[in-house]
Amino acid sequence: MLRYAVTRPISGSNTIEALNTAKKDAEPLFDAITSNTVKQDIAASYSERESQLMQLQVGQAAPLFSLPDEKGRIYHLADLKGKVIYIDLWASWCAPCRAEMPNFKKLKEKFRGNNQVAFMGIAVFDAEKDWRTALSEDKPDWLQLHDTTGSMAKSYVASAIPKYILIDKNGKVLNLNAPGPGDQSIEQLIKNEIDKP
Repeated sequence: MLRYAVTRPISGSNTIEALNTAKKDAEPLFDAITSNTVKQDIAASYSERESQLMQLQVGQAAPLFSLPDEKGRIYHLADLKGKVIYIDLWASWCAPCRAEMPNFKKLKEKFRGNNQVAFMGIAVFDAEKDWRTALSEDKPDWLQLHDTTGSMAKSYVASAIPKYILIDKNGKVLNLNAPGPGDQSIEQLIKNEIDKP
């Protein structure tokens, strides 16, 4: 129980600052643990999370991925280099994720015909059958990929969804917690990036 209380905040920390705060807050509990092995395991978990978060700083290269679409074609992040990429991490069982689909459609429509931006949905923590059912019901008309191994969720520190990510034309992280498609600021953020040389 004590171990759980110390390690639980690790997965919920999406920034270095949040992780450091969680670590500081957990110090009294950590000190109460008597097993050195448990302490070493907890310290290793914090170090691993810190390493993940350091790689995801704004301006750093976005973690690469190779994921299938609904027809089995494999897409790589590198395929979209030169485009501003707006990624939606979602799942069929996530009601807030699916509630944003109409907003996503409206946002994508505003950029119709603009080949400098790419929109992408990536299903995470989702069974393939349920994902396919959601696609047939919601009918998104932008690239949809399925994270069958959980690698995308782990690489992009997705402890909760929906999660929106903005990647610049050079394949670097622009915003790891980008505004959702229903937030008017995302349209301007995308336009600003498109306009950069």
